[in-house]
Amino acid sequence: ARPRGREPGLSLVQRDRRGVALRAGKPPPAARAGVACGHPAILAYTFFARYPLGNWSVRKTFETAQVIGAGRVGSAIAARLRERGLALLDGGAELVLLCVPDAAIAEVARTIEPGPWVAHVSGATPLAALDPHELRFGLHPLQTFTASRGAEQLDGAWAAVTAETPEARGQGFELARTLGLEPFELG
Repeated sequence: ARPRGREPGLSLVQRDRRGVALRAGKPPPAARAGVACGHPAILAYTFFARYPLGNWSVRKTFETAQVIGAGRVGSAIAARLRERGLALLDGGAELVLLCVPDAAIAEVARTIEPGPWVAHVSGATPLAALDPHELRFGLHPLQTFTASRGAEQLDGAWAAVTAETPEARGQGFELARTLGLEPFELG
């Protein structure tokens, strides 16, 4: 009998999220065929990333987004949205995400025409700052961001979602998951 947790030819067994044994750095057979992740080009990321892509592409809430603010948080979020297949637009998007300093959120929100979902990433700013928008929520990644790193900074970080309606809460949670964050509701 071989020792528990080992397989022939491996000194230590690496396992994916589901507990399936990986052999010498190769993804499981279904993944090698492109079945599990949908496209062979993302096999390595899907199976070997700390927080694999999952099924975010199936439950995409937004197809288009506009990220206002190109600082540390805004650039990381924009990169992840692009990575996940959302079209980033300069106007007319389904979601406008404000990644600006806290003091500028209310002023910038007033310049956006009502209609799309509007969200901010501040942990200290109430949703009232997004007036006059009714379709709104807050999504605050609990993470320190640096300019030297990219979208991987989002992987697995917790995100506080603030919302006034169940629909807004759902949109916030799905956006957080799309970004690779672990959401929780902040009352």
